[in-house]
Amino acid sequence: MYYLYLFGYTIKSKIMYRMTFLIDVISALLTCFIQTSLWQALLSGNYVSGLSFEVMVPYVIITYFSAALTRINIATTIEDSIRDGSILYNLIRPVNHRRYLLCSMIGENTFKACINTLIIFAASIFVYGIYVPKSFLCVLGFAISLSFGVLLMFEITYVCGLSAFWLQRTWFIEWFLEAFVIFFGGSAVPLWFYPEILQKISVILPFRYVSYEAINIYLGNYNAEVCITKILISILWIIALRIVGAVIWKHAKKRVEINGG
Repeated sequence: MYYLYLFGYTIKSKIMYRMTFLIDVISALLTCFIQTSLWQALLSGNYVSGLSFEVMVPYVIITYFSAALTRINIATTIEDSIRDGSILYNLIRPVNHRRYLLCSMIGENTFKACINTLIIFAASIFVYGIYVPKSFLCVLGFAISLSFGVLLMFEITYVCGLSAFWLQRTWFIEWFLEAFVIFFGGSAVPLWFYPEILQKISVILPFRYVSYEAINIYLGNYNAEVCITKILISILWIIALRIVGAVIWKHAKKRVEINGG
């Protein structure tokens, strides 16, 4: 019950700042418009073969949605709590620290991501038209895959963020993490265009399972068997990172208790 309250409270706090919300909407519209215009120019100029502009519009929108939904600076949050001593409250409260951060992330990002995406989606329909998925199963598989992708991205950022217990600064960790997500997660350029060696590397990393595979499911690029396989792989990554995070958090708590905060 507490976590639902935290989720709702975080959303309400975002609604209060109307001017910030308006700026976010304008920024999101401009970002997606620039990206779609770029792809339209590339595809119309035959710089990219075998790909239609109709496919790239939902790709840009879904990529923005997943990025906005999973964007959180957990490393900075943990670093600040260690530096000001508030991390001690997380140790004495009857609240799971990981769940607290997860609810804060989802609550902080859900409202902005959903509203901005709806506005962008409506604008794209008016300007470019709409891409209709091949079947309802594509939409269902997309929703399931993206949901697990959000959890996967949280586990990745949580594990990286726990390094703040041993490092004085964590800004470079967030920089490298964002670079890996953009490069190996296909959020800037689809992995379809990557050389074979880079595609093979991306398969053994978790980043492509955040949103890239969900987009492929939405576009109908996979059959049912491949969809289930991709979703199961993301679940295995979540479990593995959850275990790693639990082990690191156990040692981190000992470090705080020994040093006295």
